[in-house]
Amino acid sequence: MSGISLTAKTATAPVGRRLNLALLFLAIVIVAADKTVFAFAGPYIMEELQLSATQFGMVGGAFFFLYSLSGVGVGLLSNRLAARWVLLLLALIWTLCQAGIALSAGLAALVIFRIFLGAGAGPSTAMVQFSASKWFAPHQRVLPASAINAGLMVGILIAALCLPPIIAHWGWRSAYLLLGLLSAIWALVWLWQGREGQAPDSPVATQDAPDLDDSWLPYRRLLLNRTFIGMTGLCFSGFMAAGLGLSWNPTYMQKALGYSASRMGAIVMLIMLCVIPAMLLVSRLSQRWLKQGVPYHVAMVFLPVLCCVMGGAVYVAMFAHALPLITKTVLLGLGFVLLNVPQSYGIIVCGAISTERQRASVIAIHVALTTFAGVVAPVLAGWMVSQAGENLGLGYERTLALVGSLNLIVALICAGWVRPEQTRLALHGTSKPL
Repeated sequence: MSGISLTAKTATAPVGRRLNLALLFLAIVIVAADKTVFAFAGPYIMEELQLSATQFGMVGGAFFFLYSLSGVGVGLLSNRLAARWVLLLLALIWTLCQAGIALSAGLAALVIFRIFLGAGAGPSTAMVQFSASKWFAPHQRVLPASAINAGLMVGILIAALCLPPIIAHWGWRSAYLLLGLLSAIWALVWLWQGREGQAPDSPVATQDAPDLDDSWLPYRRLLLNRTFIGMTGLCFSGFMAAGLGLSWNPTYMQKALGYSASRMGAIVMLIMLCVIPAMLLVSRLSQRWLKQGVPYHVAMVFLPVLCCVMGGAVYVAMFAHALPLITKTVLLGLGFVLLNVPQSYGIIVCGAISTERQRASVIAIHVALTTFAGVVAPVLAGWMVSQAGENLGLGYERTLALVGSLNLIVALICAGWVRPEQTRLALHGTSKPL
């Protein structure tokens, strides 16, 4: 088989690319704030509307009712509609739903608008990543993908700093109105300046396997191959750390490790800040390797696999040994940082094995499956804690060990199984299953 060609150059103006990337980054920041605001507004909503614990849980869970399903549906829609217009539609949904929540007077309205807000947020990461990738040649995509993913952390940090005082001074409705206004402003600027990137595709094309840009393949072949399954499994297991980090980590740090609320908040913010340079440094290394001619699977599969191996080992170590407080805190943060790195790689690699016409939908399906771990992980932790006799420290450390073990197993399988170059060639040249 011939060597991999990864030398395509972008065919778009640098100024337009920078402006569009800035807008896409801001979109992810807004989406992250949309996801986070309920955590800060929840107690005020519960008190003002006199919601029971069951009703409050219903409102919280409503966000995820259509989250993954809408990601798949919008991904399929994007096969026929330009990403620019899909993102505009999503921004309008964010705007209307945030305004609707702010004006809600009862349980039914809250649940309905939260369901549709989740439906608008679900496809957002995949569509933003797809739109950003169109501005770059294949060997340049992983670094901007990591930068976009870092926007999620930036959005959470900004929300954590800004929304609580806004809610405390002007009420919870003001926070939702502000986010709705920001979404509307973003939509107007995007309508004015948003463009489709035109960089060449064929991420792992070879002379023996021509571009798949103009072809259409059955989704059975695009989704049921070892590269898609392996990278989605790797990112799913890694995303479980994110699901735990945004739900159980703060509670564990306060109730099991004994940190005060203010100290815990500072540590959580520091951990999230560390995710950003970690993503950018590892993805920068991948791009350098690709530029130097390192095989695609080494640069794009082995590095995220290594992060999952190290992150998984760190989580297992937290349960396997009696450790002092500071060591547990460092390991908790280190595991979270390492296991968040692979997400950008999954998006790029799964998109790389697809045709250009179906790349948006393949990325959307990958993200929908991956982010479902954010629903599974908190429930798993709750069950593990209950099985430990409500001993939160023991139960949660068992959860971390289980998640760490899962990451170790999946990562080792991926190291020997996932080969994007071979998958791309097989999808084009033969109908035999991989």
